[in-house]
Amino acid sequence: MNRGGTLGRVVRDLWRIWRLWRDPRTPGWAKVLPLLVLLYVLSPIDFMPDLMIPGLASLDDLVLALLTLRLLLDLAPPAERSSSPRGEVIDATYRVLEE
Repeated sequence: MNRGGTLGRVVRDLWRIWRLWRDPRTPGWAKVLPLLVLLYVLSPIDFMPDLMIPGLASLDDLVLALLTLRLLLDLAPPAERSSSPRGEVIDATYRVLEE
């Protein structure tokens, strides 16, 4: 079931990133990646200067930010990759009892 469409997915991904940021199992270097991208976006140094191609100059910033956030989500510990709303994974066995 696709609840919320694209906007819902973005909100879920942002929520997962926040949880990953706070999760002690996430490697420290992975937590630094979003900060480095934020510094790059805010810095005057740019791969594609604004004067080079008007209107498309911010595209490299956007692509780099999206790729970094996707990488952070892909590096998530297994419990965070779960599709359940709270990201919880229950690993157990079960049996059916006859009534």
